[in-house]
Amino acid sequence: MFTDPRPARDEGWTRQDFPDQARPASSVISLKFWQIDGSAQPLEERTGLGFTAARLAFPDYFDEPSSDENWATEPMAVPVTVVEASCVRYEVDAPETLDIPRLMLEQAIERVQQVQRACSYVSGRTVRPLTLQTLPLSIPLATATVTAHGFVPDGGVNLYLLPANMRAIAVRSDFAEGDMDRVNSFVARAEGFLGGALASQSEARLALTFRGDTRASVLASATGCEILLDDLLRHLLWEDGRRPEDCVHIFYDRGQVTTTLKRALKYTQVFIKGDWNTAQQPDLTAWQHEIARVRHTVVHAGYRPTLEQGYAALDAADGLHRYLGELVLKHTHKFPRTALMLFGRDELISRNQFTARVRAVLDDDQTSGWTTKFLRWRSCLERLIDDQLFPGQNNDPSTDIGLAVVVDPPGQVTWVLHDMERSRACRASVDEDLIPEPMWVSLRTAADAIPADSCPISIAVSGLYSAEPSEDWVAEHRRLPLLEVMVDGDDFY
Repeated sequence: MFTDPRPARDEGWTRQDFPDQARPASSVISLKFWQIDGSAQPLEERTGLGFTAARLAFPDYFDEPSSDENWATEPMAVPVTVVEASCVRYEVDAPETLDIPRLMLEQAIERVQQVQRACSYVSGRTVRPLTLQTLPLSIPLATATVTAHGFVPDGGVNLYLLPANMRAIAVRSDFAEGDMDRVNSFVARAEGFLGGALASQSEARLALTFRGDTRASVLASATGCEILLDDLLRHLLWEDGRRPEDCVHIFYDRGQVTTTLKRALKYTQVFIKGDWNTAQQPDLTAWQHEIARVRHTVVHAGYRPTLEQGYAALDAADGLHRYLGELVLKHTHKFPRTALMLFGRDELISRNQFTARVRAVLDDDQTSGWTTKFLRWRSCLERLIDDQLFPGQNNDPSTDIGLAVVVDPPGQVTWVLHDMERSRACRASVDEDLIPEPMWVSLRTAADAIPADSCPISIAVSGLYSAEPSEDWVAEHRRLPLLEVMVDGDDFY
């Protein structure tokens, strides 16, 4: 119920006629919601109705119809708990544009959430919180007028529209052929370059749009921005031909993990130039002010951001993505693969950036697997950083070690131990007297059949034959073929 601060006409009261403790409020809201009881019996009833719906929707999935003729029409009595929250807003000269119902709803819902959380703390059960976003698109609304005798209804019940919840309505999306290509591309690269950044931004929007969870949304936006900056830096390092071992210090230096901002200012800026002054460049300023600052307060002070701050964080994350993309676009000639991954072929064509160099990278058979190479390179770098963060973690014996023969035409043969559990390998010495003659014959035949101009190949051997490492363990791509990570193919170093 929302009140009108004006007194009834027949009373002639003004605000000054009321003592301070009894002056009228501009608005009062009474909000009620129903919580389904979670006892065993209602749960069984709801489960039964779920199967009832399934029978109606998919009759062919059930061999025999129910023998009970009333199975589809029996009513279900579900116990509910009614919670009522009241909120008062004292504001006499409120602007007409002020959406008082929404403000009152937010305040009342926040009080209900406090009760829900307290109940969850006591019971130990997870409670799905009530939020503005979980309410229907329209809700009943009744108004009344404040008089000297109390509330006087001044109209019937109508509907109050929640415009923000319109975005939660399912809308069919019909994709054109080009759109389907983009969908397939995103599906294929879900775990690839910027996959984590895109997923985090999606989580931020979902948390805000469907749950009103501003804290989770801001944290997801902050995570997405850090992944964006770090993944871009990794891709630039990889495309520049850097070895994973030579990049560890960028992320872990002098016994400490470096910050995302420090890495971006010291290394990313060198690659793609641009203005990186966080106090002057608008997109970087927004990232620091609307995301990093709010995230810091959330993490270290338990702050709960407002809806406005949640949406500002989303906009700032989009702005950072655009800014970095424009910088990469200016250096397409040097980083064609990064530009392709950020924009795609069609977008580069529309921006007149689909140069001969970009076309050569896209069409070259030898680089057709460069997206996979980057994923392996990134994983290798993360393992090397982990080795620095947690020294000695790989001292325990591995449970998945195999032996292979690497044949490098014409005829050079190397024994290699492969620790598949930890993605590492090393040259090895083998007691060749233990190897059966038929296996020797098979290995020689396979080695002789490889053309002299062929790339190295590896042949798995069943058994270890007392193999011992003859060097320190290194990343697997440095000793075994078909596990390449380097953009130029120079993996055996």
